[in-house]
Amino acid sequence: MARPKGKAGETALTIERVTAILTLMTKGARTADIIRFCRDSWKISDRQSATYIAKAKDHLRESARVDRDAQIGLALARYNDLFREMVRLQDYKGALHAQREICTLLGLSAPTKIDLDVSKSFLAACAQADAWFKGNATELKAGLILSATTGSPAPREE
Repeated sequence: MARPKGKAGETALTIERVTAILTLMTKGARTADIIRFCRDSWKISDRQSATYIAKAKDHLRESARVDRDAQIGLALARYNDLFREMVRLQDYKGALHAQREICTLLGLSAPTKIDLDVSKSFLAACAQADAWFKGNATELKAGLILSATTGSPAPREE
């Protein structure tokens, strides 16, 4: 994990403490545990601990902002380097794996299966329509008979 960059007015001590808190956060420490750590290790108030935790979270948010195209380009370059190295070493199985990853990254691989999951809301709508048709069967039948005998559709009620 990258060490947080000091902003104007941040001391080396602040940066060191935020870095320590980031380490605790990435290892899964809960907020209450981090506050206890700050209180015991640095003899600071819970409020000051919360300030350091907020700065650590700000750093995580900044780290999460990525340039997707740049990341795809970086991954592609890495896979291409790996592919070249595998061919150089005559590890064709490894080269094939790298090529498959390149194809997946670029969206060139066809899907291996199509998921035809029918949503619950669609099934509920079908059941509701079926119930409506069953409840209105007599009206529908009369309308169809009228339509067949007169050649014009039955009047619709809104």
